[in-house]
Amino acid sequence: MSSILARSGLPGVPRSSYQGGNLAVAMRALVSRIGAAGVLSLALAIVVAITMVVLLFPLTSDMPAWDQWTIVPIFEAHYSGRPVLPLLLAPYNGHYNCLPRFLLYRMGVLSRWDTRLEALMGFGWAACTLGLLLRMLWESSPRLLILAAPFAAWVFSALQFQNFLNGFGMGQLLAEFAAILALYLLTDPEAGRWRFGLALLCAAAAFLSHGAGLAVAPAGLVGLLLVGRRPNWVRIGAWSLVTAFGAVLGLLGGRSMQLVMHWRRVPAFALALVGRPFTFDLAPSPARTAALGAFVIVVLGAVIAWAIWRDRAAKRDLLARWGCVALLALGVAGLVAMSHSAAPLDLSLSSHYVTSTYPVGLALLVLIVDRLQASASAVTGGRRWLPGLAVLACCVAPLAQQAMAAYRIVPMLRSWKTVGDRMSRRVVLGTATDQEIGQAVHTNPDDVRSAVPFLRSHRLAWFAHAPEARLPFGELDSVAGLQPASTVTLRQGTPWVFEGWAVPPLLALDTPIEAALVVDGVSVVGARPGGLRPDQEAYYRSRSFLTSGFALVAPDGERRPPGRYRVSVVLRSPQPTVTLRKLELVVLPR
Repeated sequence: MSSILARSGLPGVPRSSYQGGNLAVAMRALVSRIGAAGVLSLALAIVVAITMVVLLFPLTSDMPAWDQWTIVPIFEAHYSGRPVLPLLLAPYNGHYNCLPRFLLYRMGVLSRWDTRLEALMGFGWAACTLGLLLRMLWESSPRLLILAAPFAAWVFSALQFQNFLNGFGMGQLLAEFAAILALYLLTDPEAGRWRFGLALLCAAAAFLSHGAGLAVAPAGLVGLLLVGRRPNWVRIGAWSLVTAFGAVLGLLGGRSMQLVMHWRRVPAFALALVGRPFTFDLAPSPARTAALGAFVIVVLGAVIAWAIWRDRAAKRDLLARWGCVALLALGVAGLVAMSHSAAPLDLSLSSHYVTSTYPVGLALLVLIVDRLQASASAVTGGRRWLPGLAVLACCVAPLAQQAMAAYRIVPMLRSWKTVGDRMSRRVVLGTATDQEIGQAVHTNPDDVRSAVPFLRSHRLAWFAHAPEARLPFGELDSVAGLQPASTVTLRQGTPWVFEGWAVPPLLALDTPIEAALVVDGVSVVGARPGGLRPDQEAYYRSRSFLTSGFALVAPDGERRPPGRYRVSVVLRSPQPTVTLRKLELVVLPR
């Protein structure tokens, strides 16, 4: 570890601190630069990021949804030997998102289109963005790493759940990372030619990942004008060429959509986009969200004006870097508002836009906390705790807001996951109605119905990765009339009755299956499902599932002595055995 530190170095930590293998000295020097609060915030940032991944990733699906269905023609071309490149380069919904579609295509070919892998890559791009933002905090001032936790809460916000749960949203997360990396490189006063060249490539990557990436063009130009003692006209010219490339993509994309501008509606739409990352609910009031966005912009303008008036010379680099980050988000809000000005204002509340507009909050936090930390170092006497208390409030408020958003949104997403699983099974069986498909899967049911046979024949997506595609499945409904919890308590002499339902794999409904009861590792009873379950028939809309019920009665259950028993209900078939439920059965004396 110390050798790695010696080679790479940490800004502000002398190399003599860790040369020679004295890692403890290096860590103490690092902590002294960050402060105890910064170390705590860094640790909390890791916890926040991991927690959000743990909460959201299980809610992803094996079945494509919404925009993901547009990738199917690319796979059809691949498996039929037709050219794929024209499809990858074609615009989609006004976006030239060629780069993420190429990644989705290549990952899909390698993984038999595991849509959960796409979502996982989206979390990966978010992690890269968080790491980059923390590096920017460090370079601005090590003490600003006290904002690590609130930064993590915004980067992994549950408010942007659409981009985390749908693999297609990976493109917007990639565009956000590329745009912020471009600004990071452009606002580095010491950036050489290689770094500037990388910034140009990052800008092009943002353009080719999502239409909102075009906002990096004006933000980057402002950064080039503000950083350094005098403008570098060669770099400005090169950046203008890349900007022209992005502008052409935007014009072509807009022409393909035949956009019509309603300029009077643009301000309200843009303000709602800015205010959305600061809300709590799944569907807040559009008017109130727009008012919140206006308030945020006014506060941001006041903070920037105050910083320029007080510390323009000393804080020039910090103002340039984080001002450009805020400008990036505001530019996205303007672009999206112009392109969707004909749509209802409710569209501005779509969660995937949060990915592009939350940097306004990040920049606002940095500018406020930096000013408060400067005030704390200048204040003496008994009132020195006031700026510190204000910094604490700036850190706690975003964490509390994002925690509240997750508390309100994640349970709803879990219910949507249940509905989505049901719809996936109905789509596979061909029993889903056009209205159901249009509401939960894709706006064009015909596209879904035509794509399902192709996915089935090539074993892609759900057909390759969903357990119920190839294994029997079901559910344990009750144990002696009680809910099947992890521990079930019965009185001695009570019959051991385990009731539930089980069905064969959905791709092989004629597979014979048997439900069995295993007690302390010994199978005591088994039976083929045959009980009437009209609820399952209604669930799947198929009579094949009417006789899917089972009731397993342990022959010696009533006679077993008091004690604790390890019980499992399993499904046996030519495929591997599937465990429906494991639980501990506690038998009490009479």
